[in-house]
Amino acid sequence: MNVSLNWLATHVDLKGKTPEELDRLLTFAGVEVEGIEVKGVLSDKIVVAQIMEAVQHPNADKLKVTKVDAGEGQLRQI
Repeated sequence: MNVSLNWLATHVDLKGKTPEELDRLLTFAGVEVEGIEVKGVLSDKIVVAQIMEAVQHPNADKLKVTKVDAGEGQLRQI
């Protein structure tokens, strides 16, 4: 059976507990833990930005040249 940490947190206090600690505690309580899967972890390489301008690419019909604001103080052209 798969159980999410979010679901488990609605039933018990998980503050400050890592998945590895929960594995140990659940195993100690007699619950078999087959594995831990971490999903949806954000990467430090992902940047969220707002598109400020989009114009047709001069050499391609299906592309746009955009200027985006990523909160760095100046717009980036992509």
